[in-house]
Amino acid sequence: MMKRTDVMIDIETLAATDGGVNGRVKEDAVIVQIGCVFFDPREKSSVQELRKKSWMSTISSDSQKDRVICPDTVAWWKEQDSEVYREVMSGTTTLSDALDGMVEACDTNLDKHSRLWARGDIFDVSILRHALFSLGKELEIPFWNVRCLRPIEELVFGKGVKKQFEVGNAHDAIDDAIGQARLVQECFRQTQRIRNENGSV
Repeated sequence: MMKRTDVMIDIETLAATDGGVNGRVKEDAVIVQIGCVFFDPREKSSVQELRKKSWMSTISSDSQKDRVICPDTVAWWKEQDSEVYREVMSGTTTLSDALDGMVEACDTNLDKHSRLWARGDIFDVSILRHALFSLGKELEIPFWNVRCLRPIEELVFGKGVKKQFEVGNAHDAIDDAIGQARLVQECFRQTQRIRNENGSV
C-alpha cells in the first residue's frame, strides 16, 4: 500500500459568527493560531509521532488591522484555561508570514492526492481561504479534496467520542489538530475492520 499524507488543520480566532451558533461564519476573523499535522489516515500514529510531523504558528492580532475581533469571542477566551489564553494572545508572527509558513509546509509534505481535513471545514477552511486570498496567497489543495471530520466521526462512533482523542490543551491549535488526526485514523481503522468482516476490499 502506497503511503499517503493528508493534513489536519485547526485554527483559533478572535471572532466566530455574526449571530451565535446559527450565524454566518466571520470569514474575516482575526486568526491567532494555525496548527497543521501531516498524517496518513490509514495508519495508527502516536501523539509523539504526530508532533514530529506538525507545524504551528501563533500570530499577532496587531498584524491584522483589516480583520475582525468580536468582543463575545474575546470574553469566551478569557473563560478558558489561562495558560492557553496567554499562549494564543502572545503571538509575534504576522499573518502574512504565518500563511507563508503554512503554505510552505503543505507544499513540502503534500501532493495532488492529499486531503485537507478540519473539524468543521465551513469554519477553519473558510477563514483560512479568506485570509489567503486577501493577501494574494494560495494553498494548492482543490476544494474537492477538502474533508470535514464530523460526518465520519458520527457515522463510525455516533456523538460524544471526541473527548477520547483529546490531546494536551483544548483550544491549542496543534493539540486539537493532533487529536483530530488520531480520530480520523481510528475512523479509517474501524471502517476497514467492518469491510474486512464483510469481505469487502
